[in-house]
Amino acid sequence: MSDRDEKKKMNYQKPPFWDAVFNPKSISIIGKTDKFKGGAMFINSLINFGYKGKISVVSTDNEGSHGFDSFDKIEGLPDGIDYAILAIPASKIPNAIRKLGEKGVRVAHIFSSGFGDLETEEGRALEEDLKMTGIECGIRIIGPNCLER
Repeated sequence: MSDRDEKKKMNYQKPPFWDAVFNPKSISIIGKTDKFKGGAMFINSLINFGYKGKISVVSTDNEGSHGFDSFDKIEGLPDGIDYAILAIPASKIPNAIRKLGEKGVRVAHIFSSGFGDLETEEGRALEEDLKMTGIECGIRIIGPNCLER
């Protein structure tokens, strides 16, 4: 069995992740936080829906934390976040997933487009890289490109 197959087997033997999806105790939003950008939209939604858990923000445009703990980089986040929402360019997603894996994040919800939806070799390769990165890091992936209006 290859090293990659062994990691895949180990990751699927972890405890169920459903609590992190449906009842996360902590959420981190990663992206632009200007009031008209994706990250701010998710922060406002969590506030409007009365989310009671801990929210942290990695602001990629330094537009503020909206009153929550804010960090310049994923490496600054506390360990053990349940759920991460990523609204950053597709090309940066696999590396962000690796960093989130080091922090113990259990679920990553990716709203970025630019993967298989492009119907190009580059997009499909990036999506395959994302899938394998999630498996290797033990992070369940929701998405990418999963925002409908």
